[in-house]
Amino acid sequence: MPNHYTAMGAVAAAGSLVRRPVSYPGLVLGLATATLMRPNDGVWVALPLCAAALLWRRRRAALAVAGGVAAGLAPWVVEAELRFGGLGARLDAAGEIQGGLRPVFSVPAHVSALDGRLLCRPCDGDSPSPPGVMIWLLLIPLAVIGGWLAKRAGPGPVDAGPRRAMALVLATAACSAAPYFFLVPYAAPRFLFPAYALLALPAALGLLAVREAVRGSRTRTALAAGVLAAHLTGQFLLVDRHGGIQAGARGDWERVARVLRAQGLEAPCTIGGNAMLQPVAYTSGCVPKKTGIPDALVLVHRAPPRWARDWERHPVPDTYNTGWSVLVRPGPKRP
Repeated sequence: MPNHYTAMGAVAAAGSLVRRPVSYPGLVLGLATATLMRPNDGVWVALPLCAAALLWRRRRAALAVAGGVAAGLAPWVVEAELRFGGLGARLDAAGEIQGGLRPVFSVPAHVSALDGRLLCRPCDGDSPSPPGVMIWLLLIPLAVIGGWLAKRAGPGPVDAGPRRAMALVLATAACSAAPYFFLVPYAAPRFLFPAYALLALPAALGLLAVREAVRGSRTRTALAAGVLAAHLTGQFLLVDRHGGIQAGARGDWERVARVLRAQGLEAPCTIGGNAMLQPVAYTSGCVPKKTGIPDALVLVHRAPPRWARDWERHPVPDTYNTGWSVLVRPGPKRP
């Protein structure tokens, strides 16, 4: 997923700006990476960085921010012209995929997604799990404590001291999360990767403060250790549960591919249907086909279209998720 690289680029850019002297290559490369991976995220991350550079009267830093964003956007704009016929058409297509950007309040959906769901769309009927919610219950207070400690700290090897540096990190984290909280009508844990990566910095300071606060007291040490153990246990349980879910779901792709091969379908071939076509196509050696008549249909809990009702249907056995079936076009594989 590109969100990880966006997060690393955001951290690199923020750190490069608060250094003394400013690391212009790091600032440009960090924002270029973040914007190339996720153009919308890169722009939102750049807003507080550019504002800080102007507030601190660092014109060259502001130009570096703009240059990094422009470098990341350039391939995206070129592709928009070549594949979509223009920037406006690509933005419209992206908006349709997102379900239409509009003022919403998606924080409850993100809380529900903390239990490890890859995509919470929709989140109706989902309730947050205690191990998932504990991430926020620990991260946010630790980040606040870290920010408070930075406010009290003296000058350091950053522009205007730790206070400004930590304020910039917190503002950048808030800006990176804001569109997903208030504009996107669904949630996924990966959307908040940049915010989590940035908040990890003040949270680390907060964790050090907790260590100092409990030192010398067995009761406080035991309490802190208990909270940490409960958090880690919950995270390991989530990893184990969702790791099993993902392994089972991905195993379905190989089972579908075996049925396709058993029916004589081999590369080069095309498949269609209502399933996740890209991973199934990759596993089977075929190419997804959204228009026209494919060589085979891969369906999940779906009746075949009118033009494929006479195709022989082959249920996929022993699947993790039920309802998979394969329909292979009779006769030659390709017209």
